[in-house]
Amino acid sequence: MQTINLEYTAEDLISHKLQRNGILIAKPKFDINGADLIAFINFEDSVKIGRIQSKGRTLFPGQRQAAKITIPKKYVHDAFFLFIYFDIGIDNTELYLFNVKQIKETWKKNTKEEYYLSIRHNQLNKINPYLFNEQRIEEIKQCILKSKSKVESLLLDIVKTQKSQMVKIKELNHLNQIVLEYKISKIEVEKYSLEIEKYQKELLAFIKEKAEILPKTLVKEIKNSKSKINNVLKEKCFKYIEKELIDDVVKYIIEET
Repeated sequence: MQTINLEYTAEDLISHKLQRNGILIAKPKFDINGADLIAFINFEDSVKIGRIQSKGRTLFPGQRQAAKITIPKKYVHDAFFLFIYFDIGIDNTELYLFNVKQIKETWKKNTKEEYYLSIRHNQLNKINPYLFNEQRIEEIKQCILKSKSKVESLLLDIVKTQKSQMVKIKELNHLNQIVLEYKISKIEVEKYSLEIEKYQKELLAFIKEKAEILPKTLVKEIKNSKSKINNVLKEKCFKYIEKELIDDVVKYIIEET
């Protein structure tokens, strides 16, 4: 499995296990100070947060190359936690957790200002003391509560801003949807208006054709009646046009001709 997919798997496992134990997890849309995930815990009337970095590596038996994890030294301070997930070729949900003290005391340093861990499959037992379990939840909580880092405060401000922006984006999307629906409705109205206009023109042309069938003397009588057409005139018209069209034809003759 590719490293990026393993790290997504690690993030899902971390989120599930921590949230099950009362630590809320958020995924920032950017990496700030090594935070792939942000952990939240309630403290009195406020919220405290910690930074979580997740790593995923393939580590099969007999694998030629050791799995290597590197962490910039600048990330390793205050409430920072590194979770590692190893794909060992079988179904596995185990995670390894290293806090700041454990990284500084047990990992090696290179010339690039990084801590690194290099390990093979047959060496996994060496890091068994760092397996994550529910007993370590309290360790995470206490570390977050004790942290007074400006980075964590900045992250919290960023998360609040991000949340506010998401609300605004949602509102904007809703408004855009309303505008789109309005535009579609306007197009539909224009479409129906054109259809109505076309029908009215066709109807007028049809009535005109019927009016032209009437004798000129009868047309003159209708005009002289000034819309007060009597039954006698209607009977005369009925000889030439359908009964249900008489009123429309008479109206046309009086108003249009």
